[in-house]
Amino acid sequence: MHHEIVQEYLTNLYQEMNGYLKYTPEEIKNYVNHDVCLTYGEVHYLSLMAFSKKINLGPHDIFLDLGSGLGKICVSMLLGTECQEAIGIEASVKLHEQAIKILPKLELQLKLKLKNKKLSLLQGNFLSPDKLPDIKKATVVFINATAFTYDLLDKIGLVLNQCPNIRAILSFKPFANLTLPFSQTIRIEASWDSILARLYSQSYANANRNSECT
Repeated sequence: MHHEIVQEYLTNLYQEMNGYLKYTPEEIKNYVNHDVCLTYGEVHYLSLMAFSKKINLGPHDIFLDLGSGLGKICVSMLLGTECQEAIGIEASVKLHEQAIKILPKLELQLKLKLKNKKLSLLQGNFLSPDKLPDIKKATVVFINATAFTYDLLDKIGLVLNQCPNIRAILSFKPFANLTLPFSQTIRIEASWDSILARLYSQSYANANRNSECT
């Protein structure tokens, strides 16, 4: 699908949804105790497309978004690239309940026009052992880690290091313990700021250069 058409489709698909939710003090305390960050923000579609081009995201890749919110990044990757499968894992029950509302309409689109691409929006803590089988399917991982603590990133790193299929990880904060080497920074435009994200990938480990995805 042409990018302008995809952006218009995404706007219509998500027009009644709002990821900027309010939580009770009890909900916040419970999530924090389970290493869950509730900060929400969105990444610009064209930045995602530039990133996907940079890593040659293709039909044999499985894209994973850790902390997928409304699922918009996963949907963008399916509609805007040749990627055939996307998985989103979101801990917030409220966000997940909104995210799955788009599935009936989207599934028809995926079957009729996009050769049976597959989208899985899962609810739960991605540090939980029961989510490891889904994470292990991924070849490319996206992490909007802007508000994550470094302790949480270390825990995520331990999980990702158990996943031999992963060839590229893009994180909005640096990891200290990934098996995949740091390769380069990529500028990503988001709803709250312009981010210098870190790309970890063996394929680009020797590139050692900066690039911009606007």
